[in-house]
Formats: sequence, structure tokens, C-alpha cells
Amino acid sequence: MNQQLLLGILLLVLALAGLILMERKKASDILFQGKPVYEDIAPNGKLKAPLFDPETRLAGKPDLLIQKGEQLIPIEIKSQPAPETPPASHVFQLMAYCLLAEKAFAVKPDYGILRYRNKEFKISYTIKRRDELLDRLERIREDDSLEEVHRSHCNSFRCGGCGYRSICDEKL
Repeated sequence: MNQQLLLGILLLVLALAGLILMERKKASDILFQGKPVYEDIAPNGKLKAPLFDPETRLAGKPDLLIQKGEQLIPIEIKSQPAPETPPASHVFQLMAYCLLAEKAFAVKPDYGILRYRNKEFKISYTIKRRDELLDRLERIREDDSLEEVHRSHCNSFRCGGCGYRSICDEKL
């Protein structure tokens, strides 16, 4: 590859990393005046270990988990503009983070926040939503067709930023 192309790629990666950091800083400074308890990327830039619940065998890394008084609030930051209503997949991802926070810190969150580029949604973590999440996890585990789960994208930028890239057999 020529040097100009490499320089261009490097500048693009740095610009996108800067945007992500600005969004996270904006999220923590403006919206969430609380104490960070967990961040998926440590201040030194290293990836943090995922939260894990051995009972449900669920693992995940919320973008941010803050403590506000006695309350824990999982926050999932999306880089795209907000849809009219959050898709079910985003809501269930956030509910999974609520469950993981509950198990890891022995404090049940009342809600989590889905933060998009231009809007945020406060999503209640109810018993009904928790039960729906556990039901979905059970159905996924019972589905025999899911013996092999493959990468679900062709986006090299997304792949390059994945926390599981170092152990992935299908990285781009």
C-alpha cells in the first residue's frame, strides 16, 4: 500500500476514534452526572473484561455503567441517529446489560439508557422485560440450528473495532 493511502486510513481511524470519545465525554458530562462504575474501554484505551453471569451464561460489556446515588444505570451509546422508537434488538441488548449489572453488583437497575447521536431513550428494566430476556436466551440456546454462529457483517471498520477481534476466526 502506498504511504498516502496508509496516512488517509490512519487519519480516518483517528477522526472516528475522536468522535466516539467526544460522544462518550458528552454523554458522561452532560447527561449522566454520576460516578462511572464500568466502561467497556478503560481510560488507558485497553478493553475491559466483559461482565459475566454464570447462572444465565450471559456476558456483555455495557458502554458505560454509572452509579447515581444507590442506583446503577447501564448506558448503551449508539453512533447512529435515533430511530422513532428503539428497535427490539437495542432494547434487549440494554436489558441484558441491566441483568448483568444486577448480577455483578447486587443492585437492580430501575432503567437503562439508549443514547443515540441526537436523542436518548430511558428504558425501564421491569420484571416483564427481564423475563422476556431470559425467555429469549433460553429459546436461543434450544435452537439446534445455531450450532455455528458466523460474523453478521461485511464492514471492515466495524470488524476492526470489535473487542473480540483478537480471538475471532472470521475477522476481515
